[in-house]
Amino acid sequence: MKKELKNKLAAEIEIYKELKAQVKIEEGKVFWRSYKGKKKTHDEAGDVNNNGYKRIGFKGNRYLTHRFLYFCYNKKLPEFVDHADRDRLNNSKENLREATHQENMRNRSVHSNNKSKVAGVCWNKRREKWQVEISIDGTNKFLGYFEGKADAIKARKDAKIKYFGDFAAK
Repeated sequence: MKKELKNKLAAEIEIYKELKAQVKIEEGKVFWRSYKGKKKTHDEAGDVNNNGYKRIGFKGNRYLTHRFLYFCYNKKLPEFVDHADRDRLNNSKENLREATHQENMRNRSVHSNNKSKVAGVCWNKRREKWQVEISIDGTNKFLGYFEGKADAIKARKDAKIKYFGDFAAK
């Protein structure tokens, strides 16, 4: 791990230790223990940012709630924390897991402009078949052409399980 990243994580951990003394954690939610500015005792801490993640304002900065809670649950802080069920507001202990950047990216929703509604599956006009690919370590792997969409989706799903394991988006 690079020295700069280690220093960043160490600083984040120190803030989280201070924050932990100010809050109470219940079932994946964070509540203030005492009056803090506009927030009253027992109010839920934080708001939701534009990306749909809960965050907590503390000492003039905003911190992602899922990272804070992962630290509280596990006494360590990885570079990336993934929501297993992809629900960015579900910060329960069972739903948060350590991940690499690549694993975190594998467990994401399909882009809204994807016409097949399945990542890695698209219609090839020239061949008039469904084309299937999967990206592994930054390299696209061609899985084949299929007559039927259902067969193409099954091939992609099987490849996700084979290559991505637990981080295969459901």
